[in-house]
Amino acid sequence: MTSLLDYVKCLEAGGRVAPALLSHGAVRIGETTVLSRSVHTQEAQEAGTVAVLRGADAGRAFYHRRHPGEVLHLDIFHDLGEADQHGLAQAIRAAILEFAAAGNPEARRLVDYIDLQTGRGGGRLSGSLINGGTRQLRLSHRNHVHLAAAIPDQLLPVVFYLVAAVEEELCRQGLQLRRIERIKLVPGGSAPLDLSAYGAATDSYLRQEGGGQAGRLASAEGRGAIGELAALAEELGGVAEVRSLLDTFSRYPATRDYRTGCLRDWEKLQSMNRLQEKGIIDFNQSDSALTERGRQLLRALESYGHEVELEFRRLLRNTSRLNLPARHGLAHGGRTRVFGSGPVRAVATPDRGVWVSDLAVAETAQAAALRSLGQGERISFRPEDLRQARRWRDIPQDTCLLVDASASMAGKRIKAARYLAEHLLLTTRDRVAVIIFQDRSVEVRVPFTRSFARAEEGLGQIKPQGLTPLAQGVMTALEYLKSARARNPLLLVVTDGIPTVPQWTLNPLDDALRAAREIAQRQVRLACIGLEPNRHFLSEFVELAGGSLYVVSELEHWAMVDIAHQERTGSPPPGKRC
Repeated sequence: MTSLLDYVKCLEAGGRVAPALLSHGAVRIGETTVLSRSVHTQEAQEAGTVAVLRGADAGRAFYHRRHPGEVLHLDIFHDLGEADQHGLAQAIRAAILEFAAAGNPEARRLVDYIDLQTGRGGGRLSGSLINGGTRQLRLSHRNHVHLAAAIPDQLLPVVFYLVAAVEEELCRQGLQLRRIERIKLVPGGSAPLDLSAYGAATDSYLRQEGGGQAGRLASAEGRGAIGELAALAEELGGVAEVRSLLDTFSRYPATRDYRTGCLRDWEKLQSMNRLQEKGIIDFNQSDSALTERGRQLLRALESYGHEVELEFRRLLRNTSRLNLPARHGLAHGGRTRVFGSGPVRAVATPDRGVWVSDLAVAETAQAAALRSLGQGERISFRPEDLRQARRWRDIPQDTCLLVDASASMAGKRIKAARYLAEHLLLTTRDRVAVIIFQDRSVEVRVPFTRSFARAEEGLGQIKPQGLTPLAQGVMTALEYLKSARARNPLLLVVTDGIPTVPQWTLNPLDDALRAAREIAQRQVRLACIGLEPNRHFLSEFVELAGGSLYVVSELEHWAMVDIAHQERTGSPPPGKRC
């Protein structure tokens, strides 16, 4: 068995870590960690002993990968307890950045290809970390932190950074580290493995499914390239934007003035910086700004653009909504609001003593199974397991996004607004329109549509600039809603500032408040998302319009998605039963 000293000698001798793993099967890092490319488990009969199943490849067992040796399996052991996966993920990401800053810039992309699991949950390191929540999976990880990672051989020294970060964070969380006394290799490749404890929904980019063009990608690029490109599209504003950037940098130095142009375009500058941080571009190269990783991604995008688009849309649909505990701000006006424009069915626990007239059979069975198994009993049904289906009439709805496209919205904020529009088109049956206001003009950028492609084309042409003509934007939106004969319209205003361009007088604030009164008079439902520094004005604006105000610290896409869905679905009117 390889000791830590032997392992370090391997690094000093030329970084031949992979051969060491292949020849020895597993290594121990420090006193707490077992590292291998195989599945390993803790021996119940022998405290402090970890059994490594030789021949049971971790990538094949956990992620259905076709080629062995592609996934590393690390377990860092501690005393019984539920380690917080979010704190651990933050510590690991910081360690990767530290390793990248030490002369390994390409390591930054590893955050997308490391999965984490603890006694509380887990998922992809760069994801939401809300997966891995099944009871059996959490119980099996109450004494160790599990990491699975696709790390190229030349970057394997990052493992030491990961282990050190996990150990330090565990101690910070009050969990005592546990020593591994012995590692033993046992045959594990002949018999099928029982990995039922590891079965759960996952957002991992390590999984490799069979079939389809995506499944036929070369293993060097693999499905990870599709996942990475889709994540880039989510971050940078769409697949077309990623394609344009990669194509532009592939022609460098023919486009040597691009960097100078970026300095005058905040959004382009941010995109360029993100690609540099991820090790996709490097301007120190003479032939092309794309690194080898960047060229791999461009080739994958050219060959499998359709699969990347599908994965990007999947990410849009599956945006994690955080269910904000309460609305931030006000909901004034006292007027009747039309509810029930979202889902036609919801499931809830019925009030005690109330006759259940519409039993939700599947959800009732699920609740009974979870309770019974959690208590170690045979599955049985009790009154508390009952779930009732609540239904209301589905009312068609048109959602109009009135988006501030002034200069201060450049970069992440305008991308979040684009993301929101695309998400609504993919997850609802609403017609969606997008109207932008900037400088001294207002434009219907996306007329009411159900077409994702049509909306994506219009959204991609938005370029933030100039001032904030809020009053003009509101009046244009109201006239458009009338001319388009909008059904049960929701006007959703997204702004990061206060009005700076007047409409009727010389005072832009007074004009915006006058426009707010028009919203109430025409009985258009309003929701406004704004920033904390502008709360006072926005509160007055929303109160006069009879709408709802949501004050956020930043215009993040996940928060805006959550707010939009709350406004869409609402709740039944007072006195009306579902």
